[in-house]
Amino acid sequence: MASKRKFFKTVVIVEVISADYPPEFENLSQLQELITEGEHSGEYWTKMAKKITAKQAVKALIKQSSDPEFLGLDKNGNDLE
Repeated sequence: MASKRKFFKTVVIVEVISADYPPEFENLSQLQELITEGEHSGEYWTKMAKKITAKQAVKALIKQSSDPEFLGLDKNGNDLE
């Protein structure tokens, strides 16, 4: 049975301004540190936030190299429990 839970997809844009070299980071925590503690200036804003179906959530998770089980879904968008 398809999930009755709500799922959302949010896209956040981060703009970074730096001198001499672009920022090098492996995750958002490192980027935040470069902006708040380092020599980079940064700003972020939400570009989009929308409700999506369970099947769309599965597709988005797979695109991110994540597993639908992360949100308790099978490959068809059905709840695992």
